[in-house]
Amino acid sequence: MAAKMTKAEWAKARRRWEAEEDPGYQWLVTAMGLPVTPQAVGKRAREEGWEKNPVKITERAAMVAMQDAKKAEKAAKLASETPEIVPVVEEVVSDDLVNRFGLTAQQALHAREFMADYNPFQSAIRAGYSEATAKSKSSEMVSAPKFQSAVAYLMRSRLEKMGRDADELVAFHLQIIDFDPNTVCELRVHACKYCWGVDHAMQHDPQSWQKEREKFEKRWQKMSESEQKLVGEFPAVPPDGWYEAKRGPNDDCPQCHGVGIEVVKWKDTRQMPPNIRRMFGGIKMNKEGLEVVMLQKAASLATLSSHLGLNKVAEVQVNTAIVTETAKSFEAIMAEARERQRSVLIERGILQHEGSGG
Repeated sequence: MAAKMTKAEWAKARRRWEAEEDPGYQWLVTAMGLPVTPQAVGKRAREEGWEKNPVKITERAAMVAMQDAKKAEKAAKLASETPEIVPVVEEVVSDDLVNRFGLTAQQALHAREFMADYNPFQSAIRAGYSEATAKSKSSEMVSAPKFQSAVAYLMRSRLEKMGRDADELVAFHLQIIDFDPNTVCELRVHACKYCWGVDHAMQHDPQSWQKEREKFEKRWQKMSESEQKLVGEFPAVPPDGWYEAKRGPNDDCPQCHGVGIEVVKWKDTRQMPPNIRRMFGGIKMNKEGLEVVMLQKAASLATLSSHLGLNKVAEVQVNTAIVTETAKSFEAIMAEARERQRSVLIERGILQHEGSGG
């Protein structure tokens, strides 16, 4: 089995194992997808004398802390040089989380990593926890009150940086709940052409009436003068009036039996007002046809119910699920808005497509 790995691959595996605090070799095989067994890795480690490096184990946390310290120093310098300008709100550094909420340095790093993708397991791995620990305790760690308070603190900082607050996000969910989908598309039920004709005869629109005129004129040419005088001229409009689809179906119609004709009316998305475009997620083409993608009312109802404590669950100081889901929805909406704005600028010639030159 060992022959399947090159010397470079073994060196990479050794560096990873020595930089992590986890004992054993199963986690290394799983994490790196090695084509060998844990026993083969153990044998190689003993032959080469692999040893844990405590400096490398803490290297990631130390590097993040150093970067955060530099950010804080830069923000402080900017504030002192330009006191009249309000400095940009920075995310809270790990040391601040330690002091405020009593977290360890690794727990503080976990909280910051959690803000990247809201994945308890992966964020714990990135914070330096072993795979076994992350798998068994990540959800427990994320649900701890101290951790939730730290995440809420980071979230408030992010919202301030974005110029938004929790009340505005709640208001946005209320807009989703009150949204009328008819502002995007409508399902209309029209009358069929037999619903309102005399004795339920077929009614005509201008196009079909013109075809009837052409048939009549062909027969007219074959008639004698007396026959033409007897028949008379072709009427300008149908005797029973024009077909009006919007009149709605007739329950007594023998043709459609009152069901009518279903017609989907799409609205021009370019003409939608901004408050409606925020609810609109785009259009998908599938085997059934067009599908309008809208923000889900059920998700917003669940979020607001939890926010207001209507789900009868045990109350906690911070509900991390609400905070993270709200932020992800808002960030996705903001990204879509920026993309729509970019499309408009390209359409107007103000901005060029990438790779078009100029």
